[in-house]
Amino acid sequence: MTKLLTKLLGLILILGLSACSDFVIKRSFEQEMERDSDGVFVADKDFPVVSGDVGQTYRNSEEIRLRTPPTPSTKKKLEYLSSLEDELQHLEEGLTEKDYQHYSRYKDKLQNNSEKIYFLKLKTLRERDEYLYGKGIYSEQSLSPQVEEAIRNRDVLLGMSKDAVSRSWGSPIRVDVAGDPSYENERWAFYREGRVQYVYFEHGKVQGWSQ
Repeated sequence: MTKLLTKLLGLILILGLSACSDFVIKRSFEQEMERDSDGVFVADKDFPVVSGDVGQTYRNSEEIRLRTPPTPSTKKKLEYLSSLEDELQHLEEGLTEKDYQHYSRYKDKLQNNSEKIYFLKLKTLRERDEYLYGKGIYSEQSLSPQVEEAIRNRDVLLGMSKDAVSRSWGSPIRVDVAGDPSYENERWAFYREGRVQYVYFEHGKVQGWSQ
């Protein structure tokens, strides 16, 4: 009798385990996920939202960047870019009204914050004009309407470039260079109105001329 009871209990246990096994298999995770939905859960519909959750079903690249801890190299780059922004803001806030008006005309044509910082650290407007001219950002004519008028009147003005002087007075009959040619400190001789006249350049800009 005892042996028979033991066999019955063992059989019941085996049947029970088989049933549980079938239950687990039949109620898999995937099946449960898909049982009462279309496979997509929507915020505030399938589950309540919490503070700070905007209920979006996607994240744009900027949100992902802000939520993702940066790598050491990325963190260093972000810190560098942030320091440039701070430095540029400091320089812009320190501009005089005249300097700011000049800067605002060309800042959108400077490619990045590094170029803007370099530009604003140049001490004089003449140096900044030379930098812009060297990068091909402006021509003398677009910068100064007075230069256009001087060229039309065959005249010379302080601060004119060598190109503008050539357009106004033509090619010089002689060019004398002082020191290193790269500094563009030169004296140009012209034969005008029956006599020789001189134009003096410093760093490629007119600093004076003889009458």
